[in-house]
Amino acid sequence: MPASPKSKPPSLEEQLARARQDLEVARDVAERIANEEAANLGSDELFTGWLRKKRVAEQDQSCLEALITSLERQIDASEHAAKLEVFAARWNAVAERSVAVKAMYEVNLLQAWEIVAKVIEAAAQLEIDRQVILGAMPAGFEPPAPIYQPDLEIRCRPCRDKTILKTEVVDMLTDREGRLFVDQSCAAAKRGVARQFRHVTYLPMQTSSQTPPFWQQLVFPRLSSVGGPLYDGTKTSSPQEALAALRMERPVDVEREPMMRIEPIRQPSVADFDGPPAI
Repeated sequence: MPASPKSKPPSLEEQLARARQDLEVARDVAERIANEEAANLGSDELFTGWLRKKRVAEQDQSCLEALITSLERQIDASEHAAKLEVFAARWNAVAERSVAVKAMYEVNLLQAWEIVAKVIEAAAQLEIDRQVILGAMPAGFEPPAPIYQPDLEIRCRPCRDKTILKTEVVDMLTDREGRLFVDQSCAAAKRGVARQFRHVTYLPMQTSSQTPPFWQQLVFPRLSSVGGPLYDGTKTSSPQEALAALRMERPVDVEREPMMRIEPIRQPSVADFDGPPAI
């Protein structure tokens, strides 16, 4: 004969629910037996039997209370373990991302710096050459092609005219002199005169805004635990200084200066003050 399937053992929650039901019954039994004391005072034999039943009922109640406490602790521990397991999964997900980002710092940022450094060098050298050739341009020379300034051509914000988006006629309340009430719902406004106004929605004019050269605004921080920034253009004022900052050798490590402090070895005693004065 095939073996009969084993029934699934009750869960901790099911055991707890059953124990709480049994506790309610045990409390009712203990309370009923406690109320029978007066009816069992007729003889020592009756009282002894009642006392024995009372102690058994109280013991059953106490055992069920201890069981419930134990089950609640097991459930709390199980729920805490489940939360830890979920949190561990979240932790591992962030840890995996941190490995990927660390690799990006070690590889991608270094590649980005190589690209940016080439752009800075090319832009600074172009500005130097542009200034030189402009200064050497002979009279009557007609440039066959423009020499672009990338910061002006690409990074300068152009001027924009005012743009009307919408115009509509609205009724607004004014005083007798035609001055508009700021709060159209106030009591004074309600006693005012309704006049027509043109309500215009528009984008204001935007003036052009130039920007300093790219090489002068950029700060590219260090990519390792030693040294300073790979490049700090904020301290440069010319393309020549930008090239010098780009090619400057950076310290392998940050210099630390020695410091001194005085630390007492023990607290002074009365005997220390009996001798000659301290120098």
